[in-house]
Amino acid sequence: MARGSLHIVGIGPGVLEHMSFAAKRVLEECSFVVGYEKYVRQIEYVAKGKAISFPMGKERERVEVAINLAERGNRVALVSSGDPGIYGMASLALELAEGRDIDVEIIPGIPALTFAASKVGVPLGGDFSLISLSDLLIPWEKIVFNLDRASLCDVSIVLVNPGSSKRRYHLAMAANTILRYRLPDTPVAIVENAFSNGERIEVTSLTELEDREFTSMNAIVFVGCSRTRVSDGRMITDRGYFRKGPLVNEVELEGSEDIERASLDFIKRHLKAHNFSHMEKEIVTRMVHAAADFSIASLVEFKEGFCERASEVLRNGGRVIVDTQMALSGISKAIADELGVEVKALPKCEPPSGYTKSAWGLRLLKDEVAKSLVVVGNAPTVLMELKRLADEGVKPKAVIGVPVGFVGTVRAKGVLKELGVPYLTVWGNRGGTPIAVAAVNALLRLACG
Repeated sequence: MARGSLHIVGIGPGVLEHMSFAAKRVLEECSFVVGYEKYVRQIEYVAKGKAISFPMGKERERVEVAINLAERGNRVALVSSGDPGIYGMASLALELAEGRDIDVEIIPGIPALTFAASKVGVPLGGDFSLISLSDLLIPWEKIVFNLDRASLCDVSIVLVNPGSSKRRYHLAMAANTILRYRLPDTPVAIVENAFSNGERIEVTSLTELEDREFTSMNAIVFVGCSRTRVSDGRMITDRGYFRKGPLVNEVELEGSEDIERASLDFIKRHLKAHNFSHMEKEIVTRMVHAAADFSIASLVEFKEGFCERASEVLRNGGRVIVDTQMALSGISKAIADELGVEVKALPKCEPPSGYTKSAWGLRLLKDEVAKSLVVVGNAPTVLMELKRLADEGVKPKAVIGVPVGFVGTVRAKGVLKELGVPYLTVWGNRGGTPIAVAAVNALLRLACG
């Protein structure tokens, strides 16, 4: 039996004049054509083999059918809109074809973002970032984090899968996130069904997307950068020939008599993409303010009723143990005293072998830990010592664990999951005493009502 082959074919926008000669040739020569029913219909006038169509979704089933046919010695085309290697079928097909006795070939196509971009000018004249708003396979918080980092950079942003009947406000939340760093009048273009029936084109501004209900999965959204302008209804992003963009987008609010309040209001306004409770939002707002870093909002985790437990400790005049004198100095003494809360730092003394000074300091306060909110913004070894105390049956009421750094920090934060107590952390290397102090002060304000 002849060795079968699987050809993953990018059909671009699905019209003949925008399809490559290679794609057309393969579609004409294959015995079977497999794909989403819409895409199969688009190329049925080209394909000569038997068509096998699938409804929306069923991506894995499509690939399995195509591979099984190829294993029987057939030449099979698996069609994908745009380019199959960009949010297309190629990655899944290559994964499932591993170890199978078939040849696999990828036939590139015009990517959806480029044929859509051509309808509105040159929105992608320089560097750009491509982000899907679909959270079917990726957690929404990861999408928001990616949006935040891309928006901070001075590059154009392409948003695909911007909405559906079940994701009506994903685009609005994405716009709210991007507006953390970009001007409200930043040019935006929306292209729906480019080169197809129902084609729709709109050039607008970023702020107009904030409250928009959006349900079209077929649209592609282009968000400009500092070098993007609109001329004769078209977006033009120059490569820097005429204007040099900034290294990063910078935020400068209008002058205000109450600088802190203006900053906090701005932060709260741009946290719409996150599903925080009222108490969580107040705490995160203060943490973001302390670091001037919105990405913290995507990295923070509140676990096991942290806010309620920590507030209970503070309202009942409990104890807060912090890992540094710097943290002790930063916590609001006036509010703590009003609530009858004792705040103390770890004692510093020469530790025995096998201990850091901070870890030994916590060990010396072993009898007080069980009644306390323990706050760590600097020393990851304190979190490791908390785990040892927990193994001995001594657990704090709650923990704020946000040490910063590159050595032992990530591993120490992972220990929080093993303590069995409510905690607040910022995953990854970010953190630090200012963020820890901001969280405590926010809790103290909340406890005061």
